[in-house]
Amino acid sequence: MTFLEHNTTEFLTKMQQHENTDWKAEVSKLLDLSALEEIFLLANTAPYLYKTFRRTLSIHRLSREFQTDQLISLFEGAVRKIDNSLRDAVLVYSIVIALTLKDYSEVRQFFAGLDGYDFRWSEELKGIFMCAPIVVGAYRHDDKYRVKTDYSSSTKDSGDTSATKSVQPKIDVREEAR
Repeated sequence: MTFLEHNTTEFLTKMQQHENTDWKAEVSKLLDLSALEEIFLLANTAPYLYKTFRRTLSIHRLSREFQTDQLISLFEGAVRKIDNSLRDAVLVYSIVIALTLKDYSEVRQFFAGLDGYDFRWSEELKGIFMCAPIVVGAYRHDDKYRVKTDYSSSTKDSGDTSATKSVQPKIDVREEAR
């Protein structure tokens, strides 16, 4: 067991044994809460919040420090016990945005059900993440670069056969080598 695995296992054990405030303190240590609170207060749309939170180093640090299942557990605990404080809202959104930095296959199911949670912009954040372009491979051929991008949506894999189902095609983008 690596040092990080031991610390995160120890953290989750503490989180399960103690009250809601313990995990908040641990997560708060990784985040620049004053900057994130400022972004949150200025955010008037979900895309702005998504874009600016993803740019912050503390969100990247949170994503690196915890495994996907640990972040999902933190989110579920946080969203159940959320009060109306600014700090709690920022923590919930920080966890959600940190999950967007994880491997798509690990978080797809989580984001597919995100709109089932009762917090502001849950449906919009789900839509942004589920319809974002996903790089599925890149390779070099004859001094040209090709990046395959797959625009996926949650309805594509859900088995939904309604008329509103939209499947977007794969797109190849080529760029000359310099």
